[in-house]
Amino acid sequence: MIQGFSDEARAALLACYSPQELSALERQLATPNAALHLRCNELRSGRAALLEELRYQPELEGFRVEPHPTLGDVAVVPRKPCAPALAPYLALDADPAMRGPQRFIERKRLGLPPHEVFLDRVCAEAVLKGADVFVRGIRSASAGVDVGDAVTVYADADEPASLLRGAVCETLGPGIVLIGVGECRMDRPSLFREWKGLGVRMRHTVAGDLPSMSGVLGDRLYVQSLPSLTAAHVLGAKPGERVLDMCGAPGSKSTHIATNFLRDREVDARSCLVACERNHGKLAKLRDLCEGTLGLRCVTPLRADSTCLGHADARVPGLPYPRWRRYFDRVLLDPPCSALGLRPKLRQTATAATLTQAHEFQRLFFWCAVRMLRVGGVLVYSTCTLTSEENEGMVAHALRRYPCLALQPAEPRVGARGRVGASGLSEAQCAMVQRFEPTDGTEGFFIARFLKTCEEADDDGGDGEGAAAAGDAQPPPDSVKFTIAVAKGPTLSARIELL
Repeated sequence: MIQGFSDEARAALLACYSPQELSALERQLATPNAALHLRCNELRSGRAALLEELRYQPELEGFRVEPHPTLGDVAVVPRKPCAPALAPYLALDADPAMRGPQRFIERKRLGLPPHEVFLDRVCAEAVLKGADVFVRGIRSASAGVDVGDAVTVYADADEPASLLRGAVCETLGPGIVLIGVGECRMDRPSLFREWKGLGVRMRHTVAGDLPSMSGVLGDRLYVQSLPSLTAAHVLGAKPGERVLDMCGAPGSKSTHIATNFLRDREVDARSCLVACERNHGKLAKLRDLCEGTLGLRCVTPLRADSTCLGHADARVPGLPYPRWRRYFDRVLLDPPCSALGLRPKLRQTATAATLTQAHEFQRLFFWCAVRMLRVGGVLVYSTCTLTSEENEGMVAHALRRYPCLALQPAEPRVGARGRVGASGLSEAQCAMVQRFEPTDGTEGFFIARFLKTCEEADDDGGDGEGAAAAGDAQPPPDSVKFTIAVAKGPTLSARIELL
């Protein structure tokens, strides 16, 4: 059984969705996107050449590969429908009497393989998106399962997990979800002894099949969701510009901007993209992707809490600019959110605290983003959630709070228009933003674009530079309470370091 929205999340979503729409959302969010989207690295090759090469990759045998009709650097691989070979497994799973030990007898009677493998929830969600099963994601397996055995693959979607690692599962509880079928690539002891390696090669999944793109064409393509790809196009950076990605990890949007818009530094040596990330581990992966895999010279992965960059004492050793305020031509703000639009999700985990914290944090990020942007610069705000408060409501807040911002059409147009609901935006303003709906085959996502038309007013009434010299403006009143609460913990630091 798939766990749907919490009561708190449901209440927040009812501001812009009907109860019937919410039920449809829960069903769609438990399945992967309708297609896999591949971004071409235009520093290495054009899309036409990449499409031709993809047609000969063994991982894509039997799959269609098509150019995206709007985004010129994107290839599309539609998901296959559920394979007919899964029909007997689905029939057994739908019968409540077959969720106990009786299922093994029935499988033998039908001539189906008896062995099973159970995954943790995160691994199972990756498998639904096309990945194979690696040993770190396996929780349980049948006794005697060996290399080459066909296995039925389940997910333990309970929170906390109901199965102990290494256990044998006799009865399928309500949190055990059928994922698909595959071929075991290790014997049972190795599945729980090894810490890396391929455990199960997937054959079919219940939501339909997507190809595993791990290692395919190396640094020439990148698997990325369609809404995320659209965000970089809406930002529309150009060679020679200075760009700030305030929440850079894992690097999909940063590298997209650097390779296909700034063109690294092959066109203009002044191209500069600063990608901020506060977490050590995430920053290490971001840096490895930018500097190692792709060899990008225009990207500076930066260990920084980007909510602190709006202050006058935010300086970065080793970089040529001591003050960041009004420095960047374009700012991408994709802040932490309640993530209610991500898919596939076998269990929704957002709580009331998650929703409240995300909303307050986004306002603080916005305050800093406005100060980082020069007059005439572009700010793009995006989230991977569905609530009106974090999407259209945040746009309405920004337009009220910052008269220096003007809402612009978020183009190219790939998603749908925004929802009026209780957001405070007019019909015309909702037509300027983009909202991606899971019921249309993508993940839930939101994009808005702003133009900074004049200098922002300092909160203390200063004139900008004079106020900065005296310590710069303070966060807006509606963010002060949240900032103080976070500052008591060990994770918030105004110190910025270049790794």
